Amino acid sequence: MTQKGYLPVSIKVFKEGTSKDVPYVAYAPEFDLSAAGKDPYMAKKALQEVIEYLLERREKEGKLETFLLELGFKGLGKKEELEPPEISFIQIPFYYSTL
Repeated sequence: MTQKGYLPVSIKVFKEGTSKDVPYVAYAPEFDLSAAGKDPYMAKKALQEVIEYLLERREKEGKLETFLLELGFKGLGKKEELEPPEISFIQIPFYYSTL
């Protein structure tokens, strides 16, 4: 039986600047994947398409559950929304000189 659920994914968007055509990068740490776009919206949309394609491929291969478990997701098949792996932020002290 096929079910539709939602996969919570965190995305970090930043301007890389090495490309004039697609300077924005969207990065999903859960998948260690990134995609680029001409603006933040297009970068996120491109990343979403890459992740959706990857999930569809794993589903067709019969490896979706194993793949998601290896990435740290929990709750597959138990509810509509999976629990993402824990992502934490820490404060690392550093010293720098002002210009």
